[in-house]
Amino acid sequence: GYVSVWLLERAGHIGAGQRSAASILILGCALATTLTSFMPILRSTIRNRSSEHVGPWLVWSAAYALLLVATAFHPDAYVSAALLLYPAMNLVLHGTMVYLSYPKAGPRHV
Repeated sequence: GYVSVWLLERAGHIGAGQRSAASILILGCALATTLTSFMPILRSTIRNRSSEHVGPWLVWSAAYALLLVATAFHPDAYVSAALLLYPAMNLVLHGTMVYLSYPKAGPRHV
């Protein structure tokens, strides 16, 4: 994907604008595959909330939150705006899993 685009640019076959367009296309494909791969785990967790542990989802959510912040401060605003989609969508997906897998409070015994 990205390496091929970089190599094509280095060889002079594509320009910077075409490289950006190709990178956004690759990003779109990555987002589509991420969405489709999350559907089974979302469905199974909605059916049985105790099937997932919240810890790993919290770690991934924090990582995507940091990636979102780092991408937001990228010096190239145009590229940064397009690249914000990846960490933002993954933060929403992983955050949803945090919500769904968070242990609910049980009955209190006094």
